[in-house]
Amino acid sequence: MKKKKKKRQRKLCHNLSRKKRLRSAKAWLKTIEPGDDKKLVHSYRKRYGVSFQCTVRDLESLGVKLEPGYVERVLTSEKTRTGARPRKKEEEKREPAFESDDYFAYIAGYTPGGSPFGITWDEVENDPELKSDLFPNE
Repeated sequence: MKKKKKKRQRKLCHNLSRKKRLRSAKAWLKTIEPGDDKKLVHSYRKRYGVSFQCTVRDLESLGVKLEPGYVERVLTSEKTRTGARPRKKEEEKREPAFESDDYFAYIAGYTPGGSPFGITWDEVENDPELKSDLFPNE
């Protein structure tokens, strides 16, 4: 008999409003031993499911003294990390949906010897239906 898979539940702390999160964090901070800012920020982010900016703002409003240099590094690293995602998507959009070169308009594949085969540019120019299928925007 197969065991049923347990559904992964989100932590209850992830759904809290800011007001409730701060109230909960005040009690949580009493259980955490003071020390490394990096561990504190990481733990808060993981526990409450918030961004670095929100974490820093919340901890500072709770009276936790964070090293200014560390805060600046964290915030700039998050900006660069989140800024990189859209660029990757844009690069993926720019790539054509199929391969082509100077001789072939559409490369369907390669022979075992490595030679390409497919539809040539001459065939595309002579057949308007084929051209509209391959290049619908033109």
